[in-house]
Amino acid sequence: MQKLGRAGLHRGRPDIAHFCLLLALGSPLNMGGDLQCYIHTLQDRIIKVDSKARLPRNTDRWVSLLEQLYQEKVVPPTGPALLTLTQGTIASLLDELKADLVVALTTEGEARPMEDVAARLAAHKRPVLLIGGFADGHFSKRTMERVNESYRIERRKLEAWTVTARAIYDYERATRAQRQPAQN
Repeated sequence: MQKLGRAGLHRGRPDIAHFCLLLALGSPLNMGGDLQCYIHTLQDRIIKVDSKARLPRNTDRWVSLLEQLYQEKVVPPTGPALLTLTQGTIASLLDELKADLVVALTTEGEARPMEDVAARLAAHKRPVLLIGGFADGHFSKRTMERVNESYRIERRKLEAWTVTARAIYDYERATRAQRQPAQN
């Protein structure tokens, strides 16, 4: 990875995406049909994860599934697709999703508690939250150009799966609070 220079910091850790997806797909937010998960790779490929996907719990089996996905472009090759692989940039994905607010969680963002960020996301119809699944480093300048707001939710650097869990939990709380009538 040293020979790859700065780009080497953003590759080679499928376990990070795996942990984040296990948390996200098992959440009440996802089970209620209110979450869509995508992975954007350094090579400008986009993996769409069906909300009904039951991913293997073992990281080695996850890596094997990714290898199959890169060969077949869809997993499983027959029947309803649980994972699909397409060529695409973050910009093209955001355009396709018709995001009305794009927020990145990064250690370089404005300090804000996650519950405040979640409330901000919940106030929009089509929000997109970007969580960096990098072993080290930050979002590219090209990605940050498409972001409306960026926040740091903790003074210390957190693992991507911890950020994922906190974001989902606080977003669930924020959207539940919006749906419940005010108590007198």
